[in-house]
Amino acid sequence: MPERGRSETPLFQGLTPEQIEELSSWLVRMEFVPGQQIFEEGSPSDGLYVVARGKVEVLRSTPSGVMRIAELNSPCVFGEMSLLNNEPRSAAIRSLTRVTAGYLNQGLYEERVKEDNRTAMRISLNLGKVACERLRATTEKMLHMAELGAGSEEQDAPRRKTPPELKRLCTCFLKGDAS
Repeated sequence: MPERGRSETPLFQGLTPEQIEELSSWLVRMEFVPGQQIFEEGSPSDGLYVVARGKVEVLRSTPSGVMRIAELNSPCVFGEMSLLNNEPRSAAIRSLTRVTAGYLNQGLYEERVKEDNRTAMRISLNLGKVACERLRATTEKMLHMAELGAGSEEQDAPRRKTPPELKRLCTCFLKGDAS
């Protein structure tokens, strides 16, 4: 991974040069062509991807079909949720451009964590930060959707009405009620 990309990649933040070298030795280089499925929603967790070059899309199945929920541009990481909680993939990932990525195998990562490896611990902290940033962005999107659904008599322009179920879900989520 180019030096410039390393410093911009959230996974590498706060790592010493020695820790960056150690982490780099754990990564397996992978290449993906445009349109290639990297993994499927619901597939077992097996590792994390560090994108050095390219762009991917995050896809989620809905009752009305597959929906793009995000685009990730290099440098970035994906697969962090499954790596941290060992649950099936919450979404699918597909390359939009030619992608060069480093793959961190889950088994290797878990071994290093059990050994109290400082690099693995720092990676865990950085992945927690990535997850928090993405949760914050999701919360902002839900707040925006809830506000659109609340309506305002002051606006003259017609708009699509938000279904009451979606408004209730957004409101409950923002209040911290998972039910």
